[in-house]
Amino acid sequence: QRQMCIRDSYKDWRILNAINQVELASPHLISQKLGIAPSSATRKLDTLEIKRLIERHHADDGDRRRVYLTCSEKGQTLWRKGLEEANRLEETHLENISYLY
Repeated sequence: QRQMCIRDSYKDWRILNAINQVELASPHLISQKLGIAPSSATRKLDTLEIKRLIERHHADDGDRRRVYLTCSEKGQTLWRKGLEEANRLEETHLENISYLY
């Protein structure tokens, strides 16, 4: 059960990270960055929207087909926690490597 939760959280974090890496994140761009089919990306984005981790915004020009993604406040919090954890793990692994020399 715990491993499934961690794996799912990581999958969510990867998408949040991809959204945060670009100024105007579209579903198509996110699917390209993650190397997944656009239809798979749409399902994953729907799930993140239900979890209130992301928000969809329509383009200002009135074209409702153009959608952009941002992380919600809750999504930003999860993304930051993931970055902190990645940095902590990196430091731990670097410490372990230095003991080998």
